[in-house]
Amino acid sequence: MSAANTFLGTVRDGRFIPDDKAALTRLFATKKDGTRMVLSAKRLVPKRSDGMNRYWWSCVVEPFREEMGLDDKEEAHREILLAIGHWEFREVFGERKKFPKATHNLREDAFLELIDKAGRLFSEYFGGRIPSKDSEHAQAMMAGA
Repeated sequence: MSAANTFLGTVRDGRFIPDDKAALTRLFATKKDGTRMVLSAKRLVPKRSDGMNRYWWSCVVEPFREEMGLDDKEEAHREILLAIGHWEFREVFGERKKFPKATHNLREDAFLELIDKAGRLFSEYFGGRIPSKDSEHAQAMMAGA
């Protein structure tokens, strides 16, 4: 089986409009009549960006880490996820334990929900606030100032 080709595009009026129409045309033009192929469609869901990742670790996790008196950002990250309900049970040595769910593969909208929940938690427990992602404070925190 040959390597798969991936084409990004947009659906308009029930038709797929490829970003690179020439490449898609070349793909089909080079096949012999009668060639069997598989064509699948998958909705493109934006994942969290590098900027959102920086925001999470600098503007969300870091204030929690400082307020909780923890030395390790990973530990603060874990505790935040457990506290806001982003966890699952796993069995370890015959015992069910809570483990944080991964966040690296979340869609952007789901990640924004986590940030919102963490902001409410921070306000409730520490009486402060997490800076909004586009604020000057957030930019300074992400720059390490």
